[in-house]
Amino acid sequence: MNTERYKRHKELLDKTAWNRLCSTPIITAGAGGLGSHVLMTLARLAPVTIEIWDPGLLDAPDLNRQILYEEQDIGQLKTVAAARHLQSINSSLIIHHQPMALTFENFSAYSNFGSALHAHHEGKTIQAEPASGKDSDFNPESNHNFNPASPSPFVVFDCLDSFAARYELESLRKAYGCPIFHGGVEGWFGQVFTFLPMGKGFADLFGEEFSHMRKAAKPIMPQTVSAIASFQVGEYMHWCMHPHKTPLSEAMLVYNGMTMSTDTIVIQ
Repeated sequence: MNTERYKRHKELLDKTAWNRLCSTPIITAGAGGLGSHVLMTLARLAPVTIEIWDPGLLDAPDLNRQILYEEQDIGQLKTVAAARHLQSINSSLIIHHQPMALTFENFSAYSNFGSALHAHHEGKTIQAEPASGKDSDFNPESNHNFNPASPSPFVVFDCLDSFAARYELESLRKAYGCPIFHGGVEGWFGQVFTFLPMGKGFADLFGEEFSHMRKAAKPIMPQTVSAIASFQVGEYMHWCMHPHKTPLSEAMLVYNGMTMSTDTIVIQ
């Protein structure tokens, strides 16, 4: 594996954080605006293992903000096109793609991380990096299921536009103890929050009836999507360093593209 490409940012992480970044499986719920930005950034950070969930086909209006795709991808499954483009960005990635919505039932039946979950719940050790010796990286081709040093069996990026769909993510968080890096966008505005396994849930932020909240409106400024996705990935990097608390695990960041400003709302 060529690690030269990562040297601009790798030195900003300690060894534990880097190993956690390389070895923790990543699920992206949605491969549209937020999802494509998140995926492109993750592909450049490390030789990660990613499972992409999205039932949609790409259409022309998607191209205003879904920067992973090109005109020739119109009409194709987003998951298939995304996997192809990501592999061209970083050939060391391990990519699984599921052309369906990420629900608790679908995850249980089709996810490629089943063996990781079994090992996590059984407390088994899976090919961890030696604690001493030559400073080396995790090899995702031999260690892509689960890092026993990780506090969670996988992480989830919430790149959805529907709170009904997010209800399913909350079920995964409660069942498997996975953090969720939430992002939401509409028009000029966006928000970011990190749901930790033992922390606040969607109902704490949006109310018990959050699954019935309306779907985000379609008009979206492209730069809003880019900004929110960057904050989501930034939160993941903080989680890799400090998995029990991140800057946005107790406060929601709110972005206003009209005034080019951010604010945080502390969640009690």
